[in-house]
Amino acid sequence: EAAGELESLRFRWRGDDVEMSTVGILADQYMRVGRFRDALLLARSTALRDAGAPGARDLRIKLSDYFRRLFLNGEADRLDPIQSLALFYEFADELTPIGTDGDQMIRKLAQRLVAFDLLEPAAQLLQHQVDNRMRGVGKSAIAVDLATIYLMDKRPDRALVALNSTRQPSLPKDLMLERRLLEAAAYRDLGRFDHVVEL
Repeated sequence: EAAGELESLRFRWRGDDVEMSTVGILADQYMRVGRFRDALLLARSTALRDAGAPGARDLRIKLSDYFRRLFLNGEADRLDPIQSLALFYEFADELTPIGTDGDQMIRKLAQRLVAFDLLEPAAQLLQHQVDNRMRGVGKSAIAVDLATIYLMDKRPDRALVALNSTRQPSLPKDLMLERRLLEAAAYRDLGRFDHVVEL
């Protein structure tokens, strides 16, 4: 049934005379059947081709909504984790929202990669957050996730770098405790037991 609807919409879609609303319907159908990249590419290319056309703004809003659905609401979990990561990177620069939602998207994607034992790409994702996007307490918090992944990947030296480079004064007590426990675990894995006892 969905395939029939897509064919019908393709028949109505004709070059530069395409109506934005028709493109929106076709993109919605692509999302519904799990053709996420097709949906994003179609909405983006059409909205950019004639940015001032009636309905172009609505199509750009729809594009952002698709990205949120995929990486904030979990629809991208239908994909293989590597496919999900590739899709994220392809559209991240223009569609990752600024602020809490964007940071939550990236943390969720990293958690899914860890669940499939894909530690290196998960660490790279969070390291980018620490180096380029996060500030203040949020940076110290996401460094906890990053240090945890480095410890799981048997890289305690990198875990220490992640923690030491994100120290902040006046952190919440539970976050400070979590960071100290991870620091102790990293020193343990390095065989520096005097530091473990001190911490």
